[in-house]
Formats: sequence, C-alpha cells, structure tokens
Amino acid sequence: MNQASNTLGWLIPLFTLFGCHGADRFDTRNGESYCGSLVGQGTISTGFEETAWAGKGTESTLALTLSTGEFYKKDGVPAVMSSNDSAFGPCGPSQALFERAKVRTLGAALGDRLSSMQLNDDHEEDLVTYVDSTCSGSMLGILSLIKNGDVEMRLLRPAPASNAMGDSAVPPNPTETERFGLFVLRKSKSGCGF
Repeated sequence: MNQASNTLGWLIPLFTLFGCHGADRFDTRNGESYCGSLVGQGTISTGFEETAWAGKGTESTLALTLSTGEFYKKDGVPAVMSSNDSAFGPCGPSQALFERAKVRTLGAALGDRLSSMQLNDDHEEDLVTYVDSTCSGSMLGILSLIKNGDVEMRLLRPAPASNAMGDSAVPPNPTETERFGLFVLRKSKSGCGF
C-alpha cells in the first residue's frame, strides 16, 4: 500500500502537467503574440499611468510570446515580453520599459502551494514569475491563462518604504515608482506591430 501511495503521489502531478489541461493551446508559434493594453488606468493600475505612459493618445501595450512547456521547469522562461513605449515611456526617449524581457519562473516556489494557486474560476493556470524591466528593476508577475484563450499579466513592484506613502521629499523616478498593472492580452496571429 505504501509503494502504491508513493507511485500515485508522483503520477498525479505528471498527469496535471502533461496533458490533462491542454495548456499548450496557449503557446505562440510562427510570429504569433499576445497583445493587450493596461486595464483600469488610475483605478486598478498604478505607476503605469504616468503622463509618459499615458502615451499622449497612444495606448500602452504589451506583447508577449508564450511557451507553456517552460512553466514547471526550474528557472524556466515561459514567456518573453516587450512594451510599445520606447518613444513615450518611463525609461526615456529611446528605451521601452520591457525589451524582449524574459519572464522567469521561481524554481523554489514550484514545490509550494503557491504554484497551484487559482485566482479565479475562469483561470486555467496562474503562475508566479519575475521579469526585469530596462529601467525600473525587477517586477513580480502573475501570468494567468484564461479559459477563453486570453492571457492576463499582473505586474507588481513596490516603492521603497520612504516613497510608498507619497513622501514628497523623494521625487518619483523609474527606480522609485510603485507599480501595479493589469494587462489583458489576446492572441494575434500577426504579432503586435512593435
């Protein structure tokens, strides 16, 4: 009985990872990307709605390519992400906030309950990740696969404690800005145009 329990203990995660949920339908191939804009500027999202990111009439957009086979690899890179803000964003006139930034898994968290969290009933997978911006340091990312075929990316970055409560003594800059952004992304067969 003990041997059967041990065998069952490692078979269940294998079935979950390889084929029970069909997550590979979310993979991007042949120039496809997930594209989408910031949701709730000034209400849900913060730190991404700066005047520069508001884009002077241009929507701040993310482009993301996805490889679900990397989800549960130690130090996997399940996604690569770019933003369209090189001309108007927080990193200056010639640099986007994300330029082919590698979205990385947290190897140590894969054995924790955190790796099996589900944010909502319509989510197939929710994965805790890290991504490095070009000028605002590392951010925590929650990458969500939605049953309708969309992808959501939540990006979180705290401000230093002295700045988190709106301390006016420290002027905001890309490395000091608190950020939370929710991007809803839909698959495009022809990429995102940037």
